[in-house]
Amino acid sequence: MMVANAAGRLRFAGALLLAATFAVGGLGGYSVAQLSGRGDSARADEPECEDRDRNRGNYYESLGVDASQKARIDAILEERKQQVDLFWAENGPRMEQIVDSARAEIRNVLTPEQQAEADRRRAERRQKRERQEAACKKLQENQ
Repeated sequence: MMVANAAGRLRFAGALLLAATFAVGGLGGYSVAQLSGRGDSARADEPECEDRDRNRGNYYESLGVDASQKARIDAILEERKQQVDLFWAENGPRMEQIVDSARAEIRNVLTPEQQAEADRRRAERRQKRERQEAACKKLQENQ
């Protein structure tokens, strides 16, 4: 029983480390985008859609992957995608609780004016993300 409990704690710690890695990467990417000008409002109307199939095809081509290798790699990636989806289905709610808790603690440190500005920025990011998702979905439907 102790081994199972320790394994669960280890798995949870791994999930937290993964989430922290994503958060740090996201902040780094945001900073680079702002510094490079990609975060300018001039490009705000252009959706940045990720075409995973095209990206994967370019990657395969650059490596000289043959059809047999491509099929095997695609199968591996699909299996891993299912594992990751299952992981987030099981652990996502807990991760949301952790993020929400940290957000609430930070909010308590801010003045009312800072809270309002933080809320405005968060809503703005959410709206931008929703617009981009809708635009990307529309682009995919038209292809």
